[in-house]
Amino acid sequence: MLTQAEYTYDGDGNVIEMITRDRFHEASGIGPYRTGDQKTVADFGNFFKSPYVTRHPITADVCEQAARLRAQFNFKLPDALNLAAAAVYGCDRNLTNDARLTRCTSITVEVLS
Repeated sequence: MLTQAEYTYDGDGNVIEMITRDRFHEASGIGPYRTGDQKTVADFGNFFKSPYVTRHPITADVCEQAARLRAQFNFKLPDALNLAAAAVYGCDRNLTNDARLTRCTSITVEVLS
């Protein structure tokens, strides 16, 4: 789970507002919402509320790594951010259902069936 932060600056470059939002949860629930699978929607919600889920901010280092991944592999931005954050924060693997992401070499990508 990633928390994305957006900043608004004043004329002197000082942060005057910060908005955060969770990125992973919004992408993972699309299929069950489309099919009306309420059990899976509930399962996702419970999983992301679990004490075993840690939130990390999308930092400049994560963004730089994501840009490299997008340039090298043409990944979509959410995929690149997830992979980059996993690598930057020292995760041992990234779990996905998208086999295309296995092209990433900065972290082990495990495809779930």
